[in-house]
Amino acid sequence: MPLAVVLGMSPNGLAIARDLGRHGVPVVGIDSLGVDALPTLRSRYVRPLKLPSLAEHPETWLTALLETAKEQEARGVVYPAGDQYALFLSRYRKELEPHYHLVIPSDEIVQSLPDKEKLYEVSLRVGAPSAFTLFPKREEDLAALDGKVRYPCIVKPVRSYLWAGCSANPYKTQKLVMIHSFDQLLPVFRTVHALGLEVMIQEFIPGPVEDLYGVVAYFNWKRELQCHYVAKKVRQIPADFGVASMIQTVDDPSCAEFGLKFLRGVGYQGIGHVEIKKDARDGSWKFIEANTRPILYGALGSAAGLNLPYLAYRELIGSPIPAPKSYRPGVRWIDIESDYKTYQIYRRVGKLTWFSWVWSLCSGPNVGSYFAWDDLAPWMATMRRFLWRWKHVYRKTGTGDGGQETGKTLEEQVQGA
Repeated sequence: MPLAVVLGMSPNGLAIARDLGRHGVPVVGIDSLGVDALPTLRSRYVRPLKLPSLAEHPETWLTALLETAKEQEARGVVYPAGDQYALFLSRYRKELEPHYHLVIPSDEIVQSLPDKEKLYEVSLRVGAPSAFTLFPKREEDLAALDGKVRYPCIVKPVRSYLWAGCSANPYKTQKLVMIHSFDQLLPVFRTVHALGLEVMIQEFIPGPVEDLYGVVAYFNWKRELQCHYVAKKVRQIPADFGVASMIQTVDDPSCAEFGLKFLRGVGYQGIGHVEIKKDARDGSWKFIEANTRPILYGALGSAAGLNLPYLAYRELIGSPIPAPKSYRPGVRWIDIESDYKTYQIYRRVGKLTWFSWVWSLCSGPNVGSYFAWDDLAPWMATMRRFLWRWKHVYRKTGTGDGGQETGKTLEEQVQGA
């Protein structure tokens, strides 16, 4: 079978590799970390390839892909597991397409959706209501906004991958910063603006974590919807604004309709994701963001009956298979280490007990970010790391990470919970 290449071996990259490898597809997993440092590269379904940083050496990644293509006669298939990888494929589309099928939509979509300012314009154009948003470019613009912004509001990066990749950014481990006054907004803006990072100021949509939903869909290369599923967050880290540590498939037609309307409106192709929040004030849906690649909890789709990476692979190699028309609600995806951190926060405010947390891990059909009975090496490596941190960090601080990895103090996390 033609080779598949996964760029970025995060847990979503591992999910792609397993979804393909279980069907006999040979997979090369590429990342800038070594085999000993990245548990996912230990997967039995992956042939690992270590490269220097993509941001600093994109030509090296291009050369490696072209060299790998020489190993086979048929065109391979390349999957990005992060925004930076999707942008890389778009940038070098002309050089790569003679050798590979690229699992990304059009260049216009790839370059628009990771940019929050362009994304906001797109959401308005396709009629997907979102929170009121402003894009200040200079401190003078910020001063002009005084009195126009309703607090609390949030400060978010325009380009998340640049925000997280800036070592000097004191907020790099946070998806956003909650702001309660103009006096608090000004120093945050000055700090990130001095680093050359563009930000957006957005209205805060009230509601608990359970009001955050994701719609994941696969559109074929004729822009026809093949299948989709809906998932809602159960827990996340940090507790107020963060990344899912547990998420569950649900049957919610109105949420699905909202998310699919956005993807249809932009003429989407491939595997796409839309994040939505139910506004606690009136119950309406509000658009949050969209991704042009498989997402962190991608393994949830296959566990619920929809193997989107394999559907895309079969279509692109010219041997399509019928897509399932339904999925199983109630299936949970869990990142055990992140969810343990979340449990510690919730426990301190009386929202979760040890028994109820363990029960949520064991009850019902679950899939892990690393665990799989047929591929234990990534999970074993992850658990060794987790147990070391539990002994030396988590048990001593009484929280997931003592506030270091999330950029928040324990008090702020408990308040958010």
